[in-house]
Amino acid sequence: MTTQRNHTAPASGRDYAAEEWARLCKRDPDALAVAEPEREVTVGELIALSRTRAGQLLAQGVTPGSRVIVARPNNIEFVVDYLAIRLCGGVLVNLPWSAGTSITELAEILDASCVILTEHLVGDNSLFDQLGERCFRPDEDASIGPEVPVARGEDELAWLACTSGTTGTPKAAMHNFATLERQTQVFAEHFRLTADDPILVTSPVGHAVALLFGVRMSLMLNSVMVLVTRWKAETAADLVERYQCVFTVAPTPFLVDTVAHAETHGIEKWKSLRFFPSAGAPVPRLLVRRAMKALPHCQVWSYFGTSEA
Repeated sequence: MTTQRNHTAPASGRDYAAEEWARLCKRDPDALAVAEPEREVTVGELIALSRTRAGQLLAQGVTPGSRVIVARPNNIEFVVDYLAIRLCGGVLVNLPWSAGTSITELAEILDASCVILTEHLVGDNSLFDQLGERCFRPDEDASIGPEVPVARGEDELAWLACTSGTTGTPKAAMHNFATLERQTQVFAEHFRLTADDPILVTSPVGHAVALLFGVRMSLMLNSVMVLVTRWKAETAADLVERYQCVFTVAPTPFLVDTVAHAETHGIEKWKSLRFFPSAGAPVPRLLVRRAMKALPHCQVWSYFGTSEA
């Protein structure tokens, strides 16, 4: 006999999406939640935006387990998308906004219910006409989304972590709610980060690193999330100083730029930054030695394999 899944209780174990949302809702609604160089949103505003977006996704066919592709730059809208997908019980597939054919290919392969793009960045790219009804319609009216996330068990699919796709269509590693939670938790515990430690999100949110150790870690810690919308060392330095950011993860070229900026302009703007793990390419020993000298209060080290771990 076939039974209808009850979406008022998780199938098994903990409901990590519900826990994440509950943490957010318990914060001071007037406190700063997310910042960009030219924009800030409070906790209350982030909750309202996410519920509105969730209502739109539901109206456009997203159901529990639906694959939702998000191809955005580092902006507040990505955070809203992430939380809205969690509210709907969907499966996040985050891709670089410039991924082009990878977006359309994966939309077909994964039978994505919705593809969210930043229209002014992709322009009139005829490639995206192939998405048809899958393409998210941001101006469409819909009822507000649920107050709490659709219940999902910890062993259910939560995230498809895609490789870069430099040699073909990206490969996607499957993560359930438990493995997604654990990846972020391990980093937060290792660095002993708390709600008092603002997180600087420098890596592109289309990749695993920024999602796990930027967006999700800020939400896990209840700390301020600071997004670098387009990488420039000068912008990052200003944001670190303005919000007293403590932690960031970024690819090796970003570390090169950061060290060069500190060597040229001094460490004043970078003083609060204590941790800078670097991923995506080997970190030369000479660069580490330069970093130790230019950023004496900051720990720099390398790791790899985030998507597949």
